[in-house]
Amino acid sequence: MSKVHIPVAYYQAPDKRLQATQDKLFAALKQSFEAGEAFANISVSALCQTAKIARQTYYQRYDSIGEIIEVTVSRVINSALQKADQTLDPSEEGAPLTVALLLAHRDLIAMVRWANAGDLMVAYLSREIRRVSSIEGTNIPMKGVMIDLLARMYLGFADVVSDHPELSREQLITIFQKMLPVPAKIFRGL
Repeated sequence: MSKVHIPVAYYQAPDKRLQATQDKLFAALKQSFEAGEAFANISVSALCQTAKIARQTYYQRYDSIGEIIEVTVSRVINSALQKADQTLDPSEEGAPLTVALLLAHRDLIAMVRWANAGDLMVAYLSREIRRVSSIEGTNIPMKGVMIDLLARMYLGFADVVSDHPELSREQLITIFQKMLPVPAKIFRGL
C-alpha cells in the first residue's frame, strides 16, 4: 500500500495589496539593517516614511516591527514547503532543500538576530512543525517538547549557515543530515 502524500504548504494566493505593503515595509527595514541602525531605535513613523506607506496602514496589519520579519520568514518557509510538496521524498530531499533555502536567505537570518526575534522564530517554527506533524498523524505525549527543541535546532543551524560562509553547500548538507533529525522519523515508533 503506498503512502498518500498530503500537501503541507499553504496554497492560497496572497492579497496583492497586502503583499505590496509587506514588501515595502521589509525593504525599508532591510535598509535600516544594512545601514547598521540599531533595531530598537527604529520608529514606526520613520519606517513608514521610508516605505512610503501610511502609519495607519502599518497599524492595521502589524502589532510590532518584528512582525514584518516574521511575515517574511513565514513566506519563505511556505515557499520551501511548496517545494517539499513537489518532491517524491521530502525526508530525503529535506537537507538539500533546507540548505539551499538558508543560503539564499542569509540576510534574513541575520535580520532575525538583529531584531532579537529568535524566540519569535522558534515559536513560529514550532507551530509549523506541529501543524505539519498533525497532518502526518503523529500524536505522542512528548511531542510538544520535542517540537520546540527541533525548532531551536533548526534556528541554530540557520545561525551556523549565516556565521560560516566558508562552508560549502555540500558541507552544510552533510552537517544538516548528521545533526538534524527528520521530523517524521523522530515521531515514528514512539
